[in-house]
Amino acid sequence: MDLNLLRVVDLKQKLREKGLKTSGSKTELILRLHNSQDIGSPTKSPIASPVTSPMTIPVSSPPASMAFTPASTQSHGPENDGLINMDYDVSNEKLKSLLCKMMTAVESTLKIIDKKLEKDEIQALVASIFKETVEFYKEELDVLGKEVRRKKGEVLDEKESHHRTIQEAREEIDTLESQLQIQKSKNDGIVEDLLKSRNTVKILKLECEKIIDENEATEKEMDELRQRNEDLAEKIIIYESMLKEHIEFDSRAIIKNKDIVLMKMRQLVKANQYKITQDKGSHPVPVSTSRQMQKSLGEEIIKYRRLEDEISKEKGSSIKNNEEPRTNQSNNLNNISRVQKIQVKIIADSHGRNLGKVLSDQLNQNSSSFEVKSALHPNAKFHSIVPCIENECQGMTSNDFLIIIAGTNNITKTFKYDPYNDVQKVIEYSDKNRVNIIYVTIPYRYDNTSLNGNIYYSNYITMMDCNLPQRFIVYDSSILTQRYYFTKHGLHFNRNGKHVLAIELSTLIKAKYFDNSTSTHTF
Repeated sequence: MDLNLLRVVDLKQKLREKGLKTSGSKTELILRLHNSQDIGSPTKSPIASPVTSPMTIPVSSPPASMAFTPASTQSHGPENDGLINMDYDVSNEKLKSLLCKMMTAVESTLKIIDKKLEKDEIQALVASIFKETVEFYKEELDVLGKEVRRKKGEVLDEKESHHRTIQEAREEIDTLESQLQIQKSKNDGIVEDLLKSRNTVKILKLECEKIIDENEATEKEMDELRQRNEDLAEKIIIYESMLKEHIEFDSRAIIKNKDIVLMKMRQLVKANQYKITQDKGSHPVPVSTSRQMQKSLGEEIIKYRRLEDEISKEKGSSIKNNEEPRTNQSNNLNNISRVQKIQVKIIADSHGRNLGKVLSDQLNQNSSSFEVKSALHPNAKFHSIVPCIENECQGMTSNDFLIIIAGTNNITKTFKYDPYNDVQKVIEYSDKNRVNIIYVTIPYRYDNTSLNGNIYYSNYITMMDCNLPQRFIVYDSSILTQRYYFTKHGLHFNRNGKHVLAIELSTLIKAKYFDNSTSTHTF
């Protein structure tokens, strides 16, 4: 009879005795019987005697040892406990099925033993019965061992990976600590800079407060200066009304004497303003200053009236018949002629032709005290004769005079000539050699009256904008604007005009030489 069939029949019989179901597979029958604790009971087992038999030990012991010893009793260290428990859960079902098979085989063996087999037969039978089971268990153990080794390798790989991660984390921590130290040092530097900046800000605040106070004081001074300028403007209006009452203007002149006087007044006001701004104390203008200004303007008016009288006397008379009114210095001139003659040099464009002889006659009427020389540069512009001025200044003393007439050829319709730079160069040469300079402003013209506006512009800059030293005298040629002072062509002065110009220049030279305290720079 087949052993498997005997096992199934025996199991069903036992289940009937227990009152349990007998349907199902062989495995389900074994599990029901095992759960009811019928297997292994000494009271109800039909084969109780083999328990004490020496053959029961090798038959019953293998299932227990095979089920638990290979996987659970071996020493693998504490690090593999979790892996072994996991493997036990995986193979638990397989072991249960194998246990059922073994129990069935044991029951069949016990039945055969009941038939009183010999010892050799029993051993052979047991060997034949458990041969396949042992081989199956070995294969299962090999599979489980391989699985355990694989899991162990994974655990080791994971540990190594964790170790590398920890090492990298430590290195990163060290790097961050070093960066933290660097940042701390930088922060300390920033804190020091911040403290320095705060101190600097405090200092700047104090300086700013000082500057604000100074600005307030400056604004007050500016207000005072504005008030003074307004007062001066009111005085100009008053002086204009005075001029209208006391001076008769020639309507035939190119530039009316009224405009000339007003320009001189503005020049005087500007000089007064410059003096005020140079005053460090910024004190109010004293009353005496206003009186002096009124006195200067009054003297200016008297000069114009005297000049008009002289001009009226000159009309219709020849140069030879005219008498020089200024001869009150003849005695002093005689003394000068005994020592050394005063040099007077004329550097001019075509306007200076024959002027040297007329000027020499005016200067040496009573004695030969002056030596007059002329250097003409026809059609020359101002900047082209400046080097000649430098050469002529050499060898001259503070008692000598240099007369300059230039700028006519710089004037065009489309160009407004600014003589500031050329005048400043001449001033440098005069300061270097300490020579007295008399600059005659650009004469006005009758040949091309459209240029007179540009001429007025250039002369205005010379008299108003140039900072002139005391030894630099500007003679305003706008006094000679009547038509009878010019040639028929209308460009140059005729004999009458040059005679009047020589008289004015000789008066300036004598006054400058004998009265060095003269402060008026324009005449």
